[in-house]
Amino acid sequence: MQPNPPKRVKMADRSTTPPQLQAQSQGLTAKEKKYDRQLRLWAASGQEALENARILLLNSGPGVVGVETLKNLILPGVGSFTIVDGAVVEEKDLGVNFFLTEESLGKSRAEESCIFLKELNPEVVGHAIQSSVASFILNLQRLSQYTLILLIGPSPETHNVSTYCSANSIPLFYIQSLGFYSHFSVQLPTQFPIIDTHPDPASTQDLRLLEPWPELVEHTKKATNQIDQLSDHEH
Repeated sequence: MQPNPPKRVKMADRSTTPPQLQAQSQGLTAKEKKYDRQLRLWAASGQEALENARILLLNSGPGVVGVETLKNLILPGVGSFTIVDGAVVEEKDLGVNFFLTEESLGKSRAEESCIFLKELNPEVVGHAIQSSVASFILNLQRLSQYTLILLIGPSPETHNVSTYCSANSIPLFYIQSLGFYSHFSVQLPTQFPIIDTHPDPASTQDLRLLEPWPELVEHTKKATNQIDQLSDHEH
């Protein structure tokens, strides 16, 4: 007796979108479709705040952490960014900076990074200024046109920039990355309200170590001692 051949089951067409989702999709603008996922996170008011932001990157050192930070702001649609960097692209930059090519050698690192960063999101406006941070902030009033400043360390201009930003209520992020170690600090205006957050109180956990154990404190001090004087290979 021959066994009956198995019946073929007709699979649903995976390319077919459910009618409910089709209706929702048809009602969205091209911009809403592009930023759909993040709009669900921070709503239209958050997207508007992002698109109105003017970011200034005061770049120095290897210049990688600042460019990568900008990348994460450009992709979701920040309004505009400006890179201040006096360096010229060298061979060593090509191994760490994904926004440079061999054709960038000998050219302004600010301008070359800006070109490739703008390709990530054509709606974002980008500017490049080939100047050292020290020369750029000789006129501190230049900082007043930006809504957020990223200062990459180590930088001897930290105190001057921090003082001006504090006096003029400009948020300042100080970032330094060295091998496996990094230093990150945030300086915000005295009044800096955060509106329209969507946390779940039942699942939100504070993961900060407010009271680290003595061994961790000692290890941290030893590992990061004189971090400003270390090179990428001495960490």
